Amino acid sequence: MNAGTRDEAESIRQAAAAWLVRLREEASGAQDWLAFDAWLEASPRHKLAYDDALAVWSELERMAPALKTRLDQAAAPVHFAARQSRPSRTTRWGLGAAVAAAAIALAVMPFAGSILYPQQAYETARGETRTVVLNDGSKVYMNAQSRLTVRMTRNDRQVAMDDAEAVFDVAKDARRPFVITAGDRVVRVVGTEFDVRRRGADLAVTVRRGLVEVRPQDGGDGGVRLAPGQRLDHAAGQDIRVSTVNPEDAFAWRAGRLVYRDEPLSVVVDDLNRHFEGTVTLADSRTGRQRFSGVLVLDDEKTVVERLSLLASISAAPSEAGYVLRSKDASNR
Repeated sequence: MNAGTRDEAESIRQAAAAWLVRLREEASGAQDWLAFDAWLEASPRHKLAYDDALAVWSELERMAPALKTRLDQAAAPVHFAARQSRPSRTTRWGLGAAVAAAAIALAVMPFAGSILYPQQAYETARGETRTVVLNDGSKVYMNAQSRLTVRMTRNDRQVAMDDAEAVFDVAKDARRPFVITAGDRVVRVVGTEFDVRRRGADLAVTVRRGLVEVRPQDGGDGGVRLAPGQRLDHAAGQDIRVSTVNPEDAFAWRAGRLVYRDEPLSVVVDDLNRHFEGTVTLADSRTGRQRFSGVLVLDDEKTVVERLSLLASISAAPSEAGYVLRSKDASNR
């Protein structure tokens, strides 16, 4: 935004605040409202600015009763007397109060985004999945033990993923990109369906519909665009890897299944511990490095562990916390 555009935006914002104060006065009449209507219709930007001013004022009234009292006092009716060489004391006070109210409105309007669009946090517990419908119609399907925060603004739709996995079905809105921050990467879309998995330092993005752009958070080079059937894998501080996959594998957890293709058992065990109350542990690092391919149906923990022990050639011994897994392949390193 250049200086001229900024100055114009500031001028419109000041005018909106001035109209807000002027129309709150008991002395305002038909001529004021006609003039206001003409100003409002002169540009769509005027309407947006006035909506912002009204929203900020209303939110401040709700959030801060004490401040509301002061604002109402400052915006007390201004009684304009007939033109005279020197304004009366009452008129001078009324004009000062109006200016003060306008100044307060102008002071808070630049921060309207943080007031009008509060950040909301969502979390799922062990074994819990959750569907979140955002106010733009987008849907977020959260896997077990996931944490993320959402902020919807007029300019974009922001999600910050902590330790989480979620499927995003994003409502199309070309004017407001949907931006997900996950570790050192930023995922940017307009309208699409994809799965994002961030566990520890590892990030995986799998696209089922639409196009997804993944870029470094610092804005540097190295961005890639993913099409349906593509998956990006990345560990913080390392290079990315893009592969062609069946996207249904990544989405299978929504149907109560976990699909693995040549994954280490340590990843499998981490997933199981997010879905069941009992704790599955690995006897040693060698077992954790053992590779596994297969499908696990998430019905009950005992059955899942038994299936895993058959498919992965491991033994599963009960423990006080749950189960201990040990590799049967002595040659596995």
